[in-house]
Amino acid sequence: MLSIRVLGYSGADEATAMEALALFLLPCILTVASEVSAMRSSALTMGINYGRIADNLPPPPDAIRLIQSMGLGHVKIFDSNPEVLDALAYTGLQVVISVTNEELPIIASSQEVSDQWVDAHVNAHYPATLINVINVGNEVLSKSSNQTLWYQILPAMLNIYASLVKFNLQQKIKVTTSSAMDVLAHHIHHPRDPSGTTFPYLSCNQSCISSHRHDPISF
Repeated sequence: MLSIRVLGYSGADEATAMEALALFLLPCILTVASEVSAMRSSALTMGINYGRIADNLPPPPDAIRLIQSMGLGHVKIFDSNPEVLDALAYTGLQVVISVTNEELPIIASSQEVSDQWVDAHVNAHYPATLINVINVGNEVLSKSSNQTLWYQILPAMLNIYASLVKFNLQQKIKVTTSSAMDVLAHHIHHPRDPSGTTFPYLSCNQSCISSHRHDPISF
């Protein structure tokens, strides 16, 4: 049991001082308790990146059970491996799958290939596996050694979106791409003043973006 004494007081004066101290500390205690409760209740909205480029990895079912034991609600994989997607089935986890950078060129150039990709990697697993986002390319704009990929991001995203429409999944699954922080030439130093931030790679994509500005896809 924790015992608290107010130094410099005794008897009735100490009792009065203790009441004042309790009134002062109570809001603080309630605030801390509220924050802890909020953190616990929001745990299910947090997620994890499930990368598999390493040695001595556990098999997907074991890895998924570990993720579930952490109380997370979302998981992102960097490809569309069917073994992983099968392991994620009926877990309740929200799943982000990815079109790899190597797959970008063919999907960007062929709607038929895009349809086949979505049929094999999304339609075959959804809704048992709760795929809710398709990430098209991984940090492509950071790879200056292969700038041709830059111009294939948007066409690939549009083809993937059209494939989702074909399977009537466009309202359930979003299409996006991921970028590293180096897409910002100058980072935001103050969250309320982002005006100093610039995007050095924007000009290289303006022509592609403007040519598709009326397409039904959001970024």
